[in-house]
Order: sequence, then structure tokens, then C-alpha cells
Amino acid sequence: MSRYFLLLSAITLSLMLQACAVRVPQVEAAIHQLQRMADPKEEARAAVWLASFNSQGAVLTPYVAGGYTVFANDVGDAIAFDGWVVRSVLGFGKQASLSISDEGWDRSSVSNSMRFTATCSEWQKEGFREGYEWRQICGINGHETVIRIDGTGSITSIRQAFGGDLGTLTLNLRR
Repeated sequence: MSRYFLLLSAITLSLMLQACAVRVPQVEAAIHQLQRMADPKEEARAAVWLASFNSQGAVLTPYVAGGYTVFANDVGDAIAFDGWVVRSVLGFGKQASLSISDEGWDRSSVSNSMRFTATCSEWQKEGFREGYEWRQICGINGHETVIRIDGTGSITSIRQAFGGDLGTLTLNLRR
């Protein structure tokens, strides 16, 4: 557990030092999800998320730290999510972390010397029989962020493309 604490502390510090401005208010479903994760009764049946980033898979557990949901495991894989945008990715077989900033309409993804910046469209909500999706497209090549919400208002899937050669991340709630 102390390993998780150190990992969460490192991610929280990294995110606070980015000084990013979030331009979209938190969706009610994301707030509801964070509240459910913070509830001790919910911890008894902790959610497990399956992540994939650049052909590397991981099984992650969500934690709330510094205003973010941090999905982490004990081998050093971690993802920080602010309710709309994945803000950092650590591990997944990579030596360097990936950091994402979101200011105004511009989103930048940086890892080592690789940087991708794109202008993003407004978030679009698309309804389905058993929930809905929030979808945002960034850049002329259409790099997407998609957040799927189920009928109870809980996030069940997150997919974010970082642009250029930085890859795509998917997170799916295991049921």
C-alpha cells in the first residue's frame, strides 16, 4: 500500500506542477463516479479497470488523489484523469512519462522530446439506449477523446488519442 501512496503522491505532484487550466466544467457523471469511489462501502468491492497504451496492457485500481482519479497498479503503471482529460501516463513499458495540458481550446501532449499540440472542438454528447458518450475531436486528423457513461451515470470507458506518434490510451471498467 505504501508503494501506491508513493505513486499517487508522485502523480499528484506532477499534475500540480503542470499548472493546467481545465476549460470544461466537470460532468455530473464524473463527479458521481468520484464520490462513489471515495465511499468506504464502495472500496470493499473496488473496481478494476483494464488499460491499454501502445500495445501494453495493465490491470489498474482507481484512487482519488489531488482532485484526480488515478488508476494505478503495483508495478508502476499509472494514469491520472481529471474527469474529462487524461493528464498523465506513467509506466506501460515506457521510460518517459506522458504529460497532457489542456488550456483554452488547445491540448498538448509531451513525452521526452516528442510534442503534439492540437486545437480541440467542443465536447459533444451522444445518447444511447443504455447511457451516453461525451466525444471531443482534436486536430485536423481527428484525434478523439471518448468518455462512455452507463445508465447509472458511471464512467465505464475512456479512450484518448494523444496525437502524432504518442499513441492512444483505452481504459475499460471490468464487469
